[in-house]
This record gives sequence, C-alpha cells and structure tokens, in this order.
Amino acid sequence: MATMHTPIVLNTITLANRLVMPPMATATSDNGYVTPDCLQYYDEKTKDGCIGLVIVEHCYVNKQGIAKKGQMSISRDSDIPALQSLVDVIHKNDVKVMAQINHAGSACDTEITGMPAISASAILNEKKNILPQEMSQSQINAVISDFADAAMRAKKAGFDGVEIHSAHGYLLNQFYSPITNKRTDSYTGATIEGRLKLHIQIIEAVRNAVGKNFLLAVRLGGCDYVKNGSTIEDSVKAAILFE
Repeated sequence: MATMHTPIVLNTITLANRLVMPPMATATSDNGYVTPDCLQYYDEKTKDGCIGLVIVEHCYVNKQGIAKKGQMSISRDSDIPALQSLVDVIHKNDVKVMAQINHAGSACDTEITGMPAISASAILNEKKNILPQEMSQSQINAVISDFADAAMRAKKAGFDGVEIHSAHGYLLNQFYSPITNKRTDSYTGATIEGRLKLHIQIIEAVRNAVGKNFLLAVRLGGCDYVKNGSTIEDSVKAAILFE
C-alpha cells in the first residue's frame, strides 16, 4: 500500500516520495536573477531529502508580466546560468524540481515594468487599481511564444519540468474566469472552451518546445467562489481538456 513516503514515477522521473513543496514567493531575486539568499533558502528546505519534489516560486516569462519586486525571471537567456545554480542546489539534495512559469496580466506591477498592463479584457483589477488593455491576437501569440521559450530555458537550466501558472488571479486565470474574460472572439468568456483556449495553446507550444519526456503541469485556480465566477464543475471540465 502506497504512503506519502512511497516513491512515485511521473513520466520518466522518479520522485523519492509523495511530498511536494508548492511555489512560495521569496522575493529574493536581484533584477530577476537568483541570489545567494535564494539558494540558501531552497538548500535549507530540501536538505535530508524529506521532500520528493519542489515547484520553485513563479518566474515571469516576460517583463510586462512581472508581478512584484524580487520576483525571479525566466524571460532571458542570461537567466539560465543562475537558474542552473538553483537546480544544482536542489538536485544535490536528491530532490526533483520544476519551474513555475507565469505572466501576471493585470496583476502586474506597472511601476516595475514601465509598460501598460494587459489582460483578457479591459476589466478593472480592483486589488491593483489597474485598468488593463484587452489583448490583441498578436499580443496573445507573443505570450504563447514567451511561455514556450521560458519552458525551454527551464529545460536548459536542468529543471525536471515546468508548471504553467493559472491561479491567484494572474493572466491565464484572468482568461479562465468569466468575471475578467468578457471577450467575444474565439477566446470568449461565454464558454469553457473559449476561456481555456489560451491555456491549451500554451500547453501545446510548451510540449512542442520541450519534448514528450519533460514534466508539464498546470496550476489552475479552479473556482472564483463568487457569483458568476468560475466553478468547481468548470475545473473538472478544464482538467479533462488539459489532459
């Protein structure tokens, strides 16, 4: 009988046990680059091999998608060596590691990015007090490419996989939620297929970039818990479509 201490095989990767450390932002980067403080943090958390898998805190796929100061970058080829040092620290403790890749959308920090916020629709982000621009098809295509490029950088840095971030009200979750997606094109907020179209395009682009053996996951904020928002039933349909 399997317990949390029983090894498990995911694709071609074997985890020593079933314990997973989820992404938790440390805000310790310097201009997006991994710092010694960041390395020390992950070294402390993974010593003694008590965790089977670490999913590293969200990394932005392009500058326009930065959520906050101190967030790690996976948007530049120059990020790869520092990310490799992070992977090496975790791997030396016999723990597998995935990178979480993200775009903040209307939850970005415009003071840092110096660019206008973008989202599924021009719906006010009340937490940030930001009114984003509705994304054009060319902007959507660019973001798809940015996610695929970020995943390829993760692979080059030695990560065991990537997790696409669609939770916490960030860009992909903004497409998923009918509250923030009022589009009427093929990404329409009126159907679950329209709300998930960008997700599926990104999943396909990432898989094509990294190959079939690289671990790939999606973190979905499955339910808005408010009237007219996404529902648990939506998340079940989403999981089937993602698979």
